[in-house]
This record gives sequence, C-alpha cells and structure tokens, in this order.
Amino acid sequence: MPVYILHILYDIVNTMTTYHYLSSMARNNGPPRGSLPRSNVQFADALAQFDNARDTMLDGRSPDATFEEFPKERVEEYINLVLCGIGPGGRYYTLDPPENCQDGYRGAQCFTDIDSALIFGDDHFPWEDTYDIFTTYALRKSHAGSLHILLNFVTNNEDGIQSQDPGSHANVLWGICGNRHRIYLMLPNMPEEQNLKTLLPLIYSATRSAAGDILPHTSSQWSPTYSAEVDRTHHFTTSTQDTESRKTIPAQGLGVAFANEALHTIQRYQWGKHAYWFVQMRGIKDKSRHLIFQTETVVDDILRDINRQTSTVFLDVGLEVHLQADYAGLPARGPHVHQLLANNIWGLTTAEWQDSLPTYQPDVWASNAHVAGFRCNFSRHPVTENQIYYAQVYASDKFQTYSAGSSSGLLLLASQVLKMKGPDDAPVQLQKIYQAISENQLARTPTVVRLEVRVPSHRAALVYDQELDAVDLSDYIYAIPLECVWAWRLHRITACFMLLRYSASLMTSSRKDIQNLILVATTVHSFNSIHSRPGTMIWDRQLAETIFSTAKLADDPTQRDLMLWSPRNNQESVPVLYNGALWLPSIVYPASNQAGVLRFECKGSSVEKSLLERLFRMDWASIEKKFSLNLLVNFFASGHLHHRKCAASSEPIKRKINLPATVTDLSVKRPRLLYHDNAPDIPREASIRVVPSNINRRNASEYFLGLLCQILERVGCTKAGQAYWKLTAMERRVVSLDTFRDMNLGTYFTSYQYTKTPSDWASLKTILFPGPHDTPPAISDPNVQGWRGVPYYCELLELRNVNPVEYDYVRRTCLALFDTLKWFIKVQSHKMIEYKLRSSWTLMFSGSLQTGVPISTNPTITTRITSKAKKFPVLDQDALHTLSNM
Repeated sequence: MPVYILHILYDIVNTMTTYHYLSSMARNNGPPRGSLPRSNVQFADALAQFDNARDTMLDGRSPDATFEEFPKERVEEYINLVLCGIGPGGRYYTLDPPENCQDGYRGAQCFTDIDSALIFGDDHFPWEDTYDIFTTYALRKSHAGSLHILLNFVTNNEDGIQSQDPGSHANVLWGICGNRHRIYLMLPNMPEEQNLKTLLPLIYSATRSAAGDILPHTSSQWSPTYSAEVDRTHHFTTSTQDTESRKTIPAQGLGVAFANEALHTIQRYQWGKHAYWFVQMRGIKDKSRHLIFQTETVVDDILRDINRQTSTVFLDVGLEVHLQADYAGLPARGPHVHQLLANNIWGLTTAEWQDSLPTYQPDVWASNAHVAGFRCNFSRHPVTENQIYYAQVYASDKFQTYSAGSSSGLLLLASQVLKMKGPDDAPVQLQKIYQAISENQLARTPTVVRLEVRVPSHRAALVYDQELDAVDLSDYIYAIPLECVWAWRLHRITACFMLLRYSASLMTSSRKDIQNLILVATTVHSFNSIHSRPGTMIWDRQLAETIFSTAKLADDPTQRDLMLWSPRNNQESVPVLYNGALWLPSIVYPASNQAGVLRFECKGSSVEKSLLERLFRMDWASIEKKFSLNLLVNFFASGHLHHRKCAASSEPIKRKINLPATVTDLSVKRPRLLYHDNAPDIPREASIRVVPSNINRRNASEYFLGLLCQILERVGCTKAGQAYWKLTAMERRVVSLDTFRDMNLGTYFTSYQYTKTPSDWASLKTILFPGPHDTPPAISDPNVQGWRGVPYYCELLELRNVNPVEYDYVRRTCLALFDTLKWFIKVQSHKMIEYKLRSSWTLMFSGSLQTGVPISTNPTITTRITSKAKKFPVLDQDALHTLSNM
C-alpha cells in the first residue's frame, strides 16, 4: 500500500477537533459483560482515546510498516479499545448516543426525486420510443427468478390466474431503451426444472419471426438460427468472452408492433403462456431532483415515452435531507424512533407499523453508535392511502466503496486472509479501502439521509408533505460533525487491519485453529460493514451464538435494532450490539512465543465445520490445505519448487551493437542499485545484494539489448516441465537485434501465441520504458512477479528516479530501437510473463498444450509469422564464440 495514503490517514485523525456531546438518551444495549467494570463514555471522548492509543502504537511509523516493528502490547491495547470497547484497566465502555447538533440544521434543505421506475405491460409493449434489442442472451444479465422487485403485481388473464410477485419470475434481458433502461421478458410459467438457456433459441426465433413480419426490410440482417448468431458474434471462435450484439428498433409505432408480435409468438408456448414485459428505468435520480416537492409535471416528464394507459407503473420516490456542509446526517436507530419517522413522513399508523414488523429490518452498516436505517417490505399488503409497497431509510454516503450486494470486488473475503503468507502480505482490498476512505476524508464527502418509498405512479406526487421542512426531521436524524464520523470509520478500519495482520503473524498451528478462524471471519464481516452496505444481514446465528455469550432470545421485532436473526431460521434472534456500539467480544491473545491461539473470549468452544465452510466459501479440506505442506505429492504446489527462475538474470555479454543510421547512441552514468529478490524460497540473508559497478558509465544501446536478453532468460517451462524455449541458456544470452526481426518464431519457441494489436505494442513500450507520467511495475511489491530478477530493468528505474534527464535520453534511444524490431515477448506489470491462453490471439500451441509464450508484433510490419522447420536461429555469432571460449 502506498505509504503516503497511510500518512494521510495518520495526519487526518491526528488533527481532529474534539467535540462535546451531551447525552439524554443513554441506555444499555445488549447483555452484561461478566464482571468487567463499565463506564459511560461520550462519542468525542472515545475518539480522543482512540487517537492516543493509535499514536502510542504507531510511534511515528506508518500503519503498513513491518508488523514486527510494532510492540504487541500496544497493538493489543488499540484493538481492544477500538473494536471491543475495553479501555485501560479492563474497563468496558458504554458508548453514549451523540448529541443532535442543531447547528447542523441551519440552512438544511430537503430534495425530492424519483430514483427509478418499474413498468409492467401484459399484452402491450409499454415503451413507445426507439430501443435496442439483444440478439444473444446467454451471457447477459438474465436470471431465473432473482429480480428484487418487491411488488405484488396482480393481473387477470384468460385462465383467471393472477401473476403475483414478479421478483420470483424467470426473466431474460431482452433489450435496452433510453440508453440505460432495461427491458425484461418475464416468464412466470417457466417450470422450475427448466433450464433458461434452453429457451433462448426459441426466444430468438420468435423475435426473428416478428422482424420478418413487422420489419421485412431487416430480414437479411438476421442469422437463421440462434446458434448461428452466437457464432457470428463470437467471430466463429471458441471465445468465452462476453460479447454483445444489438439491433435498433425504430419508433413511430413499429417498435410497439414488433415487440407485441414477438410476445404473442412466445405466449404460444406453455412456458411463455403468461409472458409479459417489464421495463426498469434506472439512473433518473439526478434528472428528476428538485428542491421543491414532486408534481405531476415531473412525473409526466419522466414517463413521457411510456404508454401509461396500457401499463402498470410504480415509482421509487425519494427524499434527501442535506444538512450544513460540516455535518453528517445519520438516521437514529430504534424501532420506536423509526415508527415515529414513518408516521410523520409517510402517514403509517401504529396498526400498520405493527403489521409490518415481521418485515422490519434495521440497516446497521454505518457502524456508528446508535445509528441505523431500516427497510420494510409491504408488497403483500400495501400501506397508507398512497399504497406504499416498500420503504427504506439509509445514509447515502457511498464513499467509493459502496456495494448493494456481497459480490463486489472491494468486499474483503475471509478466504483471502487465509492466503496471507505473513502479516505484511495484506489483500489488495485493504489498500483500496484505506485509500478511498482517506480521500473522502480529505474531500469532506458529505453524508445525507435518504428516505425512499415505492408507490404507484398516480400517488408519487402525494407521498411527501408539501410543507415539510428539514428541521421537522431533527428528532429522527442526527446532525454529527463530519470529522467525528470519518474518524470513527478510519479508526475501526485501522483496528481491523491490525487484527488481521496479527492473526497472519502467528504460527500455522495457531492460524488453522477453529477458534482463530471464527475470529478471522467475524473481523472480515466487521471490516466490510464499516465501508460498505451489505445487501442482506450476513451474520450467521450459529456464529453469533458462538462469539456472544448469550442465550437465544425470542423473536421480538421491536428488538431487531439490537438483534439479528439467522438466515437459516428467521424465528430466532441473537445479539449484535454491546452497550451502544458495534463492539466485538473481548479477545484472548496468544503467548509471546506465538504458540497460543488468537480467539474471542466466549463460552462456545466448538462450531460446526459447515459454518466455517460457508463463511470462507471453501470446503473444509481446502481450508486445511491452506496450512498444510504436501511435500510428497506436489513440490510446486507447496512452494518449494518454482517454474520461474528465482535467481537474477545473467549479466549480458559485452559486445559491439550495430545500430541503425537513424539512432544515435549515448553514454550515461550508472546509478548504484540495491537489487531485491523477495521470492519466498530465498533466505533473508541472500535476498539483498549490491549490483557490482565495474564501470561507471553505460551506453543506451547496452541497456536496450541487455534488457531484452535478461527478459528472455525469464521464460520458463510448463507445469509438466516442458520448456517453452528451443534455445539453450547460452544461446539466449547472445541474441541480437536481428533475432527480433526474424519472423520464423518456430525456431525459438515450442509453444507461443501472438497478436498484432497496436495498443498491445504501445503498452509494451510503456512498461519497458516508462515515461515521467507512466506507472512502472512495483518491483518492491512481493506480489509482483518476475521484474526483480531483471537487474537492467531495476537499474533503468533507479536511473529514472535519480537522474530523469539522462534517463529521458536513454528512453528516447530505446524507443527508437524498439520500433525497428518486429516482435518481442508481451510483458505485464503485475506478472512479467503470463502464459495463459488468450483466445482472441493467434495460437501456435504444441501438442495438447493450452498455454504458450505471449508475443506482441510490431503493427507496422507486414511480414508474416512462420514456423518453418530446420531453420537456424539468428544469433550474434561473435558473442557466441566469445562465450564458448570463456
């Protein structure tokens, strides 16, 4: 992780202002904690203690410094304070709710908008303007009943059957309208055992038939069958890349007639008997946002392309509360507070709220004391005269890491922690989250509270009171100084980071202990809940019952702001909060010899392996394999043998280089370089050496040819031991510039693949000879493979740092020489040479191999690549003779 990012985090929290809070709402959330002494602490006072504990732990170091540099006692104190709420002397803190700062409501404003629209059409296509349809569906976002529509959409058909709950219906993404809105073909009659992919050829056939009837002039543009269309879009290859083919359907009545004809054809099948259209209008929030409340004019403008007479339309109508710039708006937690908010804003009566409690779900993702939004699903029985189907209240600060589901790449996975080779090998998500939160702290990204309901379109203008003022919401929405909110998040992110590193620093026998695995899974969930908004409550009841020493509680919906229920059994609840904050149970740390187990101090001593398999998304055998070395079965898998060359490439032979007349050579002073090879199989004492400096200056042409030779030495072999090279190790050291102008690549490689894309050739030059604004490979990062074994490249980067002017001279010469070549190995920043199959390239693989050396060819060269037998390689014969006599 870039050190400057963590210095930003350090400086930001160091300069925090202390804010004074009063508390009139203190209460004890959660069960007592044994015999630990307890004391109340205000929010700002807690942050001040966090600052002191962090400063003591870091002692001027960056948080990503080598873990061994941190005193274990200070790390433990910081983790206990920030994550567990345990202060000096083992005192357990009860965090008071923050005071609602009325200053934050000065100049506050309410904005209303329409976030999205849901349009349903039975026998008549609802969209009247131009739209695009897909002709290949298999790789698009089509589902089998996984659209979360949260509606009870009822229609009567000729059989008297009512189609309900469209979120459970199979569907196919059929087209795009309005540039971003989605058109779904809904299939409520599709049998559960039916594979949706088997219906795609029939849907394509119905669509093609409609084109022949309504748009006959486009008949020649349609493939005869779906398989032919898939082959055409995949360019008749075995590519598995996600391809897309669209056709534009015009307006003026033709688009509606075309879709209706296709639908009627599909309805002739049993699986499509009650098929209907669903149009999801997305991303209209900014377009529809107004300082004043919504009117029918705004609704009419959004739905101007919708035939509202033949369609059923629902709108997501939102209200955002924007406070003063220096304050964050966060919803207060508690079912009683939420009931009052729902009554004053949407008119929910006490009886309606009580009926909705079975679907009441608190949103605790903000990870802040006494703060939680909520969600309620009223789809079965819409409430109030405005017919509200769904309602939610949440903090809308997404701060670049927001995710509405658990599939986001920025969500840390527990399995990634198992892959850590040590405390300094942190997953990339930790770096990205640090950076995002630090940047948003600097930018003072505001936090606003958003209220949203789903209602029929004719009720959209009536949902919110026209006379509503932001101050009217001050009883339900906290106005908290922005610095305090961000400081709370940064501290908890840092503490989770240190706890995961602590776990990775232990011996293998400690890391694979079930109790440690429970701690890792819980910490990962806490980390994700701080920076992102999980789509569902992903705590497992069995896990919570293990770490929280409390018996099961009855299913009481009014306690759900303190409890979470099991995904496996929604009739049982478990505690989630301790004393006003998202504290974790106290932690037991291992002995100084690392022989103990890092675990929670909890009553539960055993846990089902199936639970850990679910949390880590791995079977138990795979979890154990992460901590086992199977030396007798596969030495490569154990990490004791490597296919790549771990030692540095050889020093190139000193020789005369024939340059083109257009290239002028020059000499520059060599930098003194420390060469690092962080391969895990090399002893620490052998991992750093000084490159000998026999001469003080080196020509640009020497740098160029030497770099090419050293990169060629990095080419290895397959997992079975078959070499990719046909040249001997000696011959690879004496290649010349003419070698890379010889297009008979079969002389040099047993298995290769090549491309002639200009962008690949350009990116190759950028990596080999980066300019002042380019980002070179991070050769000091142990996760970056191959580049540390190329001394000439390390020396070039050092020259780039210490003497940019001379490096620019060398770079210009190297780029001029590189463009005279016809081919070179395609290298990458994160892994120098990656042999995986590239299906879009031309493949020249040997036998049954499915990998080969990647080659990028000069796009300006017209010479064809060949693999003729019995041709000798083009080498520097003089250098070969010199090397043979050495």
